[in-house]
Amino acid sequence: MKYMILTFGSRQDYDGMAGKGSAETWTGEDFAALGAFMKAFNQELMDSGELVETRGLSAPVHARRTRLRDGVPVATDGPYAESEEVLAGYWIVECDSFDRATEIAGRLSKCPGPEQVRARGYADVRPNDEHQPDLHPEGPHPTSHRAPGHWMGRVLTVQHLPHLPIAVDGVVVGMDLADPFIHRGVADRTG
Repeated sequence: MKYMILTFGSRQDYDGMAGKGSAETWTGEDFAALGAFMKAFNQELMDSGELVETRGLSAPVHARRTRLRDGVPVATDGPYAESEEVLAGYWIVECDSFDRATEIAGRLSKCPGPEQVRARGYADVRPNDEHQPDLHPEGPHPTSHRAPGHWMGRVLTVQHLPHLPIAVDGVVVGMDLADPFIHRGVADRTG
């Protein structure tokens, strides 16, 4: 079973990493320790065969948020309020159980950094549910289907959600409100 481990931070954390007047400014030693920890952590997951993918995300100043306003998607550029949590990175792991995925996520508590940043840190663990049966009372949604082929090595599951774009690695690959399967935009980019 695959699980996603999500780590969170705040704009304040990113400002500290960028040396922007925070009491929690990161030093060169902090960055070196973080890099060494992440390299070893990821290598252990690769060696065990449990790592599927991992990515650290750029600062929230580079983010965009989309929301529906009066039936129209509207994008807002970051950054957002300092107190708001932001997704900092993720791992997708394939392992035997939820407990094992939780154990892996728990190891992230040893990630080095300024003490105040470490005290606020946490990770969420969520099972990947490709067909989302828990979102439809009678099992998989009738319009749920698997797109033919792959996008950047990942099999896509396409769900009829007419108000949401389909994105892979932050790239919108399909959003055709007239197409109930949102299939055309995906099929054009798969092999």
